[in-house]
Amino acid sequence: MYKEGKVVEFYANNMALYNESYKGKLVVSSRDFCFITKKVFEADGSIILPAVSVEDPRVPPTKGNVRARLITCLLYTSPSPRDLSTSRMPSSACKKKKKKK
Repeated sequence: MYKEGKVVEFYANNMALYNESYKGKLVVSSRDFCFITKKVFEADGSIILPAVSVEDPRVPPTKGNVRARLITCLLYTSPSPRDLSTSRMPSSACKKKKKKK
C-alpha cells in the first residue's frame, strides 16, 4: 500500500527522479524505492512510463524499510472510449425517466 512519495528532481524531456515508500502487510516488510522515469506522450493519447531503480546520495534508504529495486518497469495507459463522452455516469443513470401517467 502506497505510503508517501516525492519528486527529488525534474530533468529535461519529462524525466524525473522519484522516492516512494510503501507500507508492508503481514509478513512483507515496508519498502522504499529510488527510481528514474520518463513520461512519453503518444499522439493517440497513450502514455508510456519506463522506470528503473538508481542509486542517488540524495535518497538514502529509509530507516525501517527495505530498499526495493525496479529492474525493469514499463507502465502503459491508453485513453478510454469513455473519455470521449460528455458524461461519466453509468448508462443506466443517463437514461431519461419515463413520465408517469
